Amino acid sequence: MAAVKAALGTSHPVHEITVVGTPTYPYYLLWSSNGNPPVERSVRAETTDIDDTFGVTSVGLTPDSVRIIAKNARDALCPNGLPTTLAVTGRVVTVSLAESRPIQPDKDVTLQSGAHPLYGVDVFRIASVPA
Repeated sequence: MAAVKAALGTSHPVHEITVVGTPTYPYYLLWSSNGNPPVERSVRAETTDIDDTFGVTSVGLTPDSVRIIAKNARDALCPNGLPTTLAVTGRVVTVSLAESRPIQPDKDVTLQSGAHPLYGVDVFRIASVPA
């Protein structure tokens, strides 16, 4: 996930799996599977092929803020909507957009104003083979 974090840059906070403390909006939440046996999931495992998915959840306080950062993530990971490669030593890592889910309120979180933050999910396919 380090290569994905690097591709997203530093313009918005990037959290992995969970957010600790009080978040600064908007932000990204990265998540991935546990792996699909029998394939090892580490992109640094130089002898293993990987074909899996990961997600980027874009979280904001307004629909427009979610749309903007989601677009930024898609542009960073798949410029012009096309598959791209990420820099990982010893690997050829290709990322493509697999699915975008609708923006919705996070009803598990209530802000002091009584409103709920909003989020949208993009699911990406990641394929990695030894270089």
